[in-house]
Amino acid sequence: MTVHVTIAVDEAAKADLDAWASDRGVPVDAMLAEAVSLYVAEERELQAAIAEGLADIEAGRVLSHEQVVAQFAKRRVSRNVA
Repeated sequence: MTVHVTIAVDEAAKADLDAWASDRGVPVDAMLAEAVSLYVAEERELQAAIAEGLADIEAGRVLSHEQVVAQFAKRRVSRNVA
């Protein structure tokens, strides 16, 4: 089911949207629907990653700064060895 949402944008943003949609050969509403879907998916992914990180902290699954630096140094060395 499709629903309609109304948003307010300034004239410059509307002109940019119209030009971008025209360049892509798609209607503005289709382009915005795609952009909103991508934004929501990325935000959900970000929120899940944040929750996972907070759970790791709560469970004590953390590394010190020194441990992280040492791990990256080890990776750097192993990648330079041919």
